[in-house]
Amino acid sequence: MPASPPAICASCATCWGGEHTAYLLLLREKETNASHGAKVSETDQNPFPNDPDRAAIWQMLVPRDIDAFVNQDWGMVDGDFVREAFLGINGNAKDNPDGWTVGFPSLEAYRAEWLRQAAESAAIKYAEDQRAGIFRATTLREIEIAGDVAVARRSTEFPQ
Repeated sequence: MPASPPAICASCATCWGGEHTAYLLLLREKETNASHGAKVSETDQNPFPNDPDRAAIWQMLVPRDIDAFVNQDWGMVDGDFVREAFLGINGNAKDNPDGWTVGFPSLEAYRAEWLRQAAESAAIKYAEDQRAGIFRATTLREIEIAGDVAVARRSTEFPQ
């Protein structure tokens, strides 16, 4: 029987490089988190079906994160963060890291802004299902893993 994928937690959730690209630094935990129960539809195809580590990271950063945001439910993602090591970096819409600044010095600051944006987004009437639209606009195909650390590059391309 294959081993269970390791629990993965984000220590840096929002390192915005370009306008809509997040570089996420992830750390492997010693113990496995409980399942968050995020639903994955037939269109939510994990691009890493044969790689348990990358599949777990994708599950955390794409469907679970989107479901939590759409439902304004921080509790779905709260356990995905390493509180003590959290730092959110604002790329200020620049690909060059020379222009990046500290955007969220704590998980609490990030949580407050995340909840504000989720509520603001929920109040908008979209032409399509909000979850489907965000999911369609989100790409996560590059995950580098080195030992107990990983960097994931997640992009969200919304129409202008």
